[in-house]
Amino acid sequence: MTEYTNIDRFNMITAVLLEEAYEAFPLPHYIEVTTLSAERPEIFGDEFDPDELTYATLSWLVEEGFIRDKGSDERYLAYVLSLKGFTALNRTPDSLDKSFQQKLKDNVANGSWDAVRSIVPDLLRTALVNGIG
Repeated sequence: MTEYTNIDRFNMITAVLLEEAYEAFPLPHYIEVTTLSAERPEIFGDEFDPDELTYATLSWLVEEGFIRDKGSDERYLAYVLSLKGFTALNRTPDSLDKSFQQKLKDNVANGSWDAVRSIVPDLLRTALVNGIG
């Protein structure tokens, strides 16, 4: 198993959460916290609690305005994309031939975590630099 840093894991969890929110939009997406670690065990290592890391990532995305919490707790996540998240995902930067959302969708589906780990920081940076949200 590849060793990932907590930032790598954050980027991978962020990609999955945003992609799933996009697919459900405009409806909220509901997921049990343990589902992510069960469906994508390659993201999580032994040094971090997968549920805690997933919940912390969701909380950060809410605080930064990429998603809205629709009643999450420590067991279940319920969230929907915000305007900021939706707009950022639909951007197609000059360096990509597809939108951030399409690149995340393709790479998450293929388990191409090295690509995901670079796309998410670009997405967040683009949102910040362009004043999205």
